[in-house]
Amino acid sequence: MRHRPRPVSVWFRLTAVAAAAFVITILGMLAAVFTDSPDAPVARFLNRHGGTLIAVEAALTLIFGFWAMAFDRRQTLREMREREPMSDSEVQPIHSTNSPTMEPGSPHDPEHR
Repeated sequence: MRHRPRPVSVWFRLTAVAAAAFVITILGMLAAVFTDSPDAPVARFLNRHGGTLIAVEAALTLIFGFWAMAFDRRQTLREMREREPMSDSEVQPIHSTNSPTMEPGSPHDPEHR
């Protein structure tokens, strides 16, 4: 039997988006440093707010990444618990002792010794 992969968590998707924004901001800041026109609107914006953007995007990447790992771990543990075989103490008997089909004095009667 082949194991069906589970869908990607929304937290992993948010981590990827935040990391992509982080990389794009870094590349934009590098481009702003080497641009011929330092008065370009994007260059001015990144010169003023680039540090804040980098800090926020890095923090979001870390937060979403940790949430994604925690969520994935919790889901994995739940699936492992569902797949574990039940122990003998958890197995319920098929017939209860008060079953109307059980004859008194039969070998299966708990009071028969």
